[in-house]
Amino acid sequence: MRVKSKQLLQGIDSMFLITFGILVLLGLVILQTASSVTSFLEYGHPYHYFLNQLMEGVAPGLVFFLILSKIPYTFWRKVSFIGFIGVFLLNCLVLFPSFATSVNGATRWINLFGIGFQPAELLKLALLLYIAMLLAKFKESLNKLNILVFVLAIIGISVGFVVIIQSNLSTGIILMVLSGGMLFQSPLKSRYLVMLGLGAVLIAFIFILIEPYRLQRLMTFSQGQEQDLLGTGYQIEQNLIAVGSGGVSGVGWNQSRQKFLYLPEARTDSIFAVYGEEAGFIGVTILVGIFAALSFRIIWLSTQVKDDFGRYILIGGVTWFMAQAFLNIGATIKLVPLTGIPLPFISVGNSSIWVLCALFGIMANVSTYRRAKIE
Repeated sequence: MRVKSKQLLQGIDSMFLITFGILVLLGLVILQTASSVTSFLEYGHPYHYFLNQLMEGVAPGLVFFLILSKIPYTFWRKVSFIGFIGVFLLNCLVLFPSFATSVNGATRWINLFGIGFQPAELLKLALLLYIAMLLAKFKESLNKLNILVFVLAIIGISVGFVVIIQSNLSTGIILMVLSGGMLFQSPLKSRYLVMLGLGAVLIAFIFILIEPYRLQRLMTFSQGQEQDLLGTGYQIEQNLIAVGSGGVSGVGWNQSRQKFLYLPEARTDSIFAVYGEEAGFIGVTILVGIFAALSFRIIWLSTQVKDDFGRYILIGGVTWFMAQAFLNIGATIKLVPLTGIPLPFISVGNSSIWVLCALFGIMANVSTYRRAKIE
């Protein structure tokens, strides 16, 4: 590979970097207030989850961001296959009790060298890089049946494993969506895209049917949470009460009433509800605006990168980021059923923060090649 230096704009795209930084900082502020009650009840002070996210989540995550932003993204094209296989095998460790940890009845966590994390989060990144490499490699040949089946098999195996073995439908949805976003921007013919879209919806519905609690969530969403306010409809109802209580300008910072154990998972699934209650419509508009600005900047960057592999990384990354934000916010305000998907850079969770920072570090490096000619 040779990069023509005359055409290479030095440095990470400034708008991308600024909006990313603002989102990470705002996420810490939102998490502090959303988690304060639970932190105090569990640990005796209101800053436990905030400090944990800062020291064990964001700080290492930013190190990953800085390191990966300096590694030429073309490196990942060479190691994407090995990386995907390695990460998939890492996910298989959930099958071994000596490594696996069960939380709320689902075995999604592993513990290595005293560090606990969700390997499915890393699978999102590994699949993105591998599919990006395949699409860049095959180009128009993607319309050949044998090649298309191979690509779809990689996606299908990944989705099936996390949904069936790890009982993690939310991650399965993200894997399907980010893969679909890249396929949509590939040379794949329209009739194949339509068929794949319909097939993905059918598969998702089957995954819902095979687990009673998933079907119950869907029924609660479609019939209305009023049918079971103290059961499956409780979280939806409390989310709507929180967001509605915020009004135009909010009840004030750290003044949420719903976070006093009315909201289940106030620091994870329902964190947007706490923010909506405290910051109101104005604050929600600002936060959504930051998500939108960062997303549209990445989309714009994808039009400026000439190399297909870099372009697919940006497309897959922004699809993942937007889908995760939409599904979390949408579930909070009852646009979509509850999924348990965390809000990017805001919900508590070290695994999610680490991998998202790694993703954005790689995308930051891609942004340094905007308008560059890769040979």
